Amino acid sequence: MKIALLSESPSVATGFGIHARHLTRLLAEWGHETVVFGVCAAGQPFDPTRYPCRIVPMPRDQKEALPLLPDFLAAERPDLVFIHYDLGAVARFAATVRAAGWTGPMICHFVIDTIPFDRDLMQVLRDFRAALTPTRVAARYATSLGIPNVIAAPHPVDAGLFRPLPHRDALRRAAGLEGRFVIGVFGRNTERKQQPRVMMALQQLRARGQADDIIAYFHCQPTNEDPWLSSWNLLHVADHLGVADLTLFPQSDFRQLAGIPYDADVPAAGDAQPQRPTMPAHYTYVERLNVCDLLVNVPHSGAFELAPLEAALCGVPSAVTNDRSAMAEVVGDGAYLLEPIDRAIHSSGGWQHFVGACTIADAILEIKEDVDLRTALIRKGRANALRYTEEPLRRGLQQALELACG
Repeated sequence: MKIALLSESPSVATGFGIHARHLTRLLAEWGHETVVFGVCAAGQPFDPTRYPCRIVPMPRDQKEALPLLPDFLAAERPDLVFIHYDLGAVARFAATVRAAGWTGPMICHFVIDTIPFDRDLMQVLRDFRAALTPTRVAARYATSLGIPNVIAAPHPVDAGLFRPLPHRDALRRAAGLEGRFVIGVFGRNTERKQQPRVMMALQQLRARGQADDIIAYFHCQPTNEDPWLSSWNLLHVADHLGVADLTLFPQSDFRQLAGIPYDADVPAAGDAQPQRPTMPAHYTYVERLNVCDLLVNVPHSGAFELAPLEAALCGVPSAVTNDRSAMAEVVGDGAYLLEPIDRAIHSSGGWQHFVGACTIADAILEIKEDVDLRTALIRKGRANALRYTEEPLRRGLQQALELACG
């Protein structure tokens, strides 16, 4: 069967790109031909031989990509359309596909960052033979609205790839981080991720005289990548808060869409200790996680946050927003849950959960100073993360394809 996957490209380092790699690999394993309408791939060089699918590069802005979709469908003539996006984008892509004259079967993989969600928008799921979503709470919510064939299929995390590295001390020494308590903040520089709240927590710790040995690494582009992303200039924010010396960012040529290699065949050679802390450009993603003592993840909303699970498999504890919904479901009892000080309602109709700087600061200090707590978080975090194997996604995708072809 020929499947048209409408998604951020498997070649980019976004959450949708990473998950698209899993989807295309499984589809190829089952003998399907997949052609990807690869949003964000235009202008991002990639080796097509590395992917078990054909990627047609499209612009990063959906407004520019959507008008190209009818010609893509006419040229490719797929047997099945598979839309893989947040629900708002799923609705836009589905409308464009139908307007182009498509009458064949469709399935989707959708995420919703907030629950509840706009009930009218949820109804777009009825246009699909089956819908996958990565959390049980989202699947239950859709089912409660009477929407059929919604399948919970969590994202897999590779325990062979994400692991504690034996040369962790050498990595820290070469980065000038010896004797520092390193906080990792991994996530794209977008408004939803709320990186400035972590900087505000650093400011609180400094005001208390408790930040002398603390430093935070923000794994993102510090300045606005694209105006439509609603990003911050995090360099200016750090300077304004007086914590620029407590923050690290990737190398200057780092680009969020391209990302960096997850792993290397051999450990990088140790550099001479720099005069000031810096994240060496050759460090892989797994090495950067291993450099950290704690990962702090404080989005105001989220569907399936991968970074806390990846960190847990590397032996790094996490502190995560307690949304009592999808984010809390994903980390289970394997993370320190940060209680919001305020809630708001997003334009989509769902709750946003805002964690206060004082709450983050207190959690950092407690985890830093309480060895037993840190040890327990590492143990429980790993046990939780090991649950996220490929099998649930494999079963869910197979079920969706059977419903599509039935």
